[in-house]
Amino acid sequence: MAMTSAERTKRWRLKYPEKHAARQARWLAKHPGTCYEVTKRYRKKNPLALRESIIKAKYGITNKIYNDMLLINKGGCWICGKLPKTKRLSIDHDHSSGQVRGLLCYQCNRRLIGRSRREHSWKYLAAYLYLESTKDWRDWRV
Repeated sequence: MAMTSAERTKRWRLKYPEKHAARQARWLAKHPGTCYEVTKRYRKKNPLALRESIIKAKYGITNKIYNDMLLINKGGCWICGKLPKTKRLSIDHDHSSGQVRGLLCYQCNRRLIGRSRREHSWKYLAAYLYLESTKDWRDWRV
């Protein structure tokens, strides 16, 4: 099977990285601002692709896994159960191990331990049970 132009280009770039870097630098010098504009248009046109790449790089999950996680608690926070009003639910993860634990609303993710502790003490039990979970969503397979 014949190699496509894109495959030949990729092979050349990998074989001659210094030449590729020099060629790219010359092109960027001749076309200032072009990459910025192209990137800006792409991000505006493909917001989900951008989000997909960010959550894949940061948390190791895809949009598909995120959406599957949303279905588990009917789109609500995994601690308090509230549906998000403006922001999407945050992907909660362990910073040391990288374990993806679940999806939390802003209040539970940022302010669970705050001014109104007594009125919402049931949240601490829910948070405890949630944090004790050993499910790692990076291993999720559909």
